[in-house]
Amino acid sequence: MKTLLRKLIVMLPVGFQVLEDRGLLGTYSRFRKWENVNKADIKVFLVLCTAMGLMEKHDLETYWSTDQVLQTPGFREIMSRDRFEMILEMLHLNNKNNYIPPGRPHHDPLFKLRPILDSVLPRFRSVYTPHQHITIDEAMIAWKGKLRFRVYIPIKPDKFGIKTYKLCESVSGYTSTLSFYTGKRFDEHGFPVTVSTKEVVMGLLDKCNLLNKGYKLYMDNFYTSPDLMDTLLAEGTMLCGTARINRAEMSDAMKTKLGRGDRIFRRRGNLLAIKWHDKKDVTLLSTFHKAVMKVDISKADREGNFPVKPECPRL
Repeated sequence: MKTLLRKLIVMLPVGFQVLEDRGLLGTYSRFRKWENVNKADIKVFLVLCTAMGLMEKHDLETYWSTDQVLQTPGFREIMSRDRFEMILEMLHLNNKNNYIPPGRPHHDPLFKLRPILDSVLPRFRSVYTPHQHITIDEAMIAWKGKLRFRVYIPIKPDKFGIKTYKLCESVSGYTSTLSFYTGKRFDEHGFPVTVSTKEVVMGLLDKCNLLNKGYKLYMDNFYTSPDLMDTLLAEGTMLCGTARINRAEMSDAMKTKLGRGDRIFRRRGNLLAIKWHDKKDVTLLSTFHKAVMKVDISKADREGNFPVKPECPRL
């Protein structure tokens, strides 16, 4: 936290580039009242930002409202609205004069956040060691502003935003590390570079130094493939995940349509492939489960029948 505060205070003067871009200030511009900040100001600013995340309102000004129904206790007492908004606009995390535009060598799409990411992400990995069961999945950071790599995923609760790949502990949900999807990548000659889901998974595991330690990884069908299973098994890491039947090296038996209650098992060494019919056909790959089905007593259908599913641990 101390390191983060020092970086924020050091980078705050860069915010004067905002004034340079604005040019001559108006007679009644609030920036004429600007005063330099100190560590206490940054602490108060971060506390208010955290409080806003806990008490969501429809706009920023509402937190400083004097209306008895809308007002938020504490905000007006510890920092004025103009002071907060000036710090918010002035605060930069990197010097934009060092920004390299897209299409040039060494361009960093996350340039504006890079100092904070380089400071915070290693902390995620160093302060907590996840238990044996871990998972990798996508998450969305809600964002509707202008951004070159903003994505739209209709099945997510936040449909517009920044897509991230997160490595988390399955039991607690603790995030060990994450990476950002920043759009298409290009090599030094300007040709597009395809980044596979296998590279995403291996990159996250390697970044956290979790390979060759006996971890058990769970994923959905966006990532799971026989090739990835073999690679992880060679790296001392086991994997269980739903899979798409059109993945390379999938058994032809997995492409068979099943009826209610039907199931198929196939094994290749330590790799087990299971397909069964639940409400629809479901395909699962695992390198540490047995070809055993069991009754799921946690729920029943309308007729009182309990579904039969693979004997996989429910986390």
